Amino acid sequence: MTKSKSSKSSNKNKHFIFGKWQESKFDAELAQQICDQARSIPYAEKKLLLPEIYKIFEVVRKKWADHSYIRRQRMQEVLPKHTGFSPKMIELGLNELYNLFDPAHLQKKVDIEFRGIPRSVGYKYNHKNQTALKWQPIGSVLHILSGNVFLVGPGSLIEGVLTGNITLLKMPSAETNFMPEFIDSLVEAEQELGMEGVITGTLAAIQFSSSQVDVIETFKMSVDGIVIWGGEQAVRAYRNNLPARTRAIVFGPKLSIALALESGMAAKGVEECAKNLAFELAIWDQNACTAPQVCFVQGKERAKELVDALAIQLELQQKAIPAGTLDQNQAAEIRKLRTIYEIAEHRGDFALRESKSDLDWTVMLDTDVQIEPSPLHRTIKIVAVEDVAEVLARVEELRAYVQTVGLWADESEFLDYGNQLGKIGVLRIVDIGEMSGGEIDDPHDGAYDLPQMMNLVVHRLRQPSNKRVYERLPKDERSLLLQTRLEQTIAVAKSKTLYKDYPFDQVRCVEDLHKLPILTKEKFQAGLDPSLVSDHVLAGGYVTRSGGSTGEPKFSYFNQDDWKLMSSHASEVFRSCGINEN
Repeated sequence: MTKSKSSKSSNKNKHFIFGKWQESKFDAELAQQICDQARSIPYAEKKLLLPEIYKIFEVVRKKWADHSYIRRQRMQEVLPKHTGFSPKMIELGLNELYNLFDPAHLQKKVDIEFRGIPRSVGYKYNHKNQTALKWQPIGSVLHILSGNVFLVGPGSLIEGVLTGNITLLKMPSAETNFMPEFIDSLVEAEQELGMEGVITGTLAAIQFSSSQVDVIETFKMSVDGIVIWGGEQAVRAYRNNLPARTRAIVFGPKLSIALALESGMAAKGVEECAKNLAFELAIWDQNACTAPQVCFVQGKERAKELVDALAIQLELQQKAIPAGTLDQNQAAEIRKLRTIYEIAEHRGDFALRESKSDLDWTVMLDTDVQIEPSPLHRTIKIVAVEDVAEVLARVEELRAYVQTVGLWADESEFLDYGNQLGKIGVLRIVDIGEMSGGEIDDPHDGAYDLPQMMNLVVHRLRQPSNKRVYERLPKDERSLLLQTRLEQTIAVAKSKTLYKDYPFDQVRCVEDLHKLPILTKEKFQAGLDPSLVSDHVLAGGYVTRSGGSTGEPKFSYFNQDDWKLMSSHASEVFRSCGINEN
């Protein structure tokens, strides 16, 4: 009896479904229930206003930045055993959460990727052709997470939330430790802010096997989009037979390479190249798609120099960021490669450098220009080439598979070869040392992420109207727009010392503004930062002078963005009076 009960419970997994954890076996029926529930969530709850999102994310990032946070401590202990990464690498990954959820960085991403067009509330209006543009969520989006790096889950969650979609996360079977802890930290943050369910009420995190074809087909037929992180097999499983109405957003199989030119070696040095390359191999033990799996070097002698210099730098990196543990298949593949190159090393075109202990890192010298996947775990071939055109030809054969090229060149050749690499399908061309980095608003795999999960909706009014843009909005949108702008204004004001004593916590809506004291001219001048008015030359803005005939001259400082914004708002006044361009 006990045996039977144990066997039954082993088929159950823990799932987070729109605010609540439940333990159950995942089947096609439950998948359909989740999809139906996603569609039934009221539209107002799907809007996920950015100021509210940022408040929650700010609390979450501070929790994970605290080394005494119980969930962080638990993950620091658990993740090395379950992911294979060293404790130091796990620590660096957890530290990155603080930047990943930074509201300032995320707002930059929103501004650039949305191109100044609002999401859900308000719209961008063009008076010349009576056209309005607005981003709208596509609905419910299933995210198929990969298990190579545990930060993929939080990153995909961020994008689902920023776009205002209902987010369904399929946790990878290889890593179901971190995401539950992270989701619980979201729940905690919402509770502390009195904002229960703002994010987690539109979020589901589920577990099912890739062999459950009926579950996969149910999702294909029922969601509005599928974000696919993973290899060729995962992409085919979800993209094949996908209905035309269901959008596929693919971050599929990618590999990256390094290319060191003679001009780069001469201008920046072999040792610096080796140092940067060792860092790229150490981050996530080469498991991220941005890590180089082969490095082509122009010239045999330079290639030999890099092999020796890289061996020294990898040993140093081993002390800074120790390598993690290997599975048996990886270990067998690395031993096999080492044996091959050990035998061939007596020939001048081959060489082998390996870690002093275990299989922590492996460097091999070769002349074969074929691009072959590495067994990873800081294992790389340094391939000597005389004609760089051979490398470009091999890259072009793998068009759409090569994501990042770390290019070691002087400025002139960097621009030249960067242009050639872009033409043959490479998506990111950066310095060696910058491959694993990047800006929050960098396009991923050749396109911005957020617009792929949105619909850009156009409204065109053929008949001219004397109403102001704001007056044309539906009543509920007007209220929401006012509330959003109020929250954004208060958030900025709170960061200024001029308003440090203001009781902003008492202002919940526009009607509460009377609770704030009036900012007098005297108080404003007393709190004005003297650095704003200085003797140095100001650039990129306008200075207006007034008051010469009525007393002391007065000066106001505006940058170009301020001036454009004021002009735009001023034009609305004239249009509301019936004055147009004619």
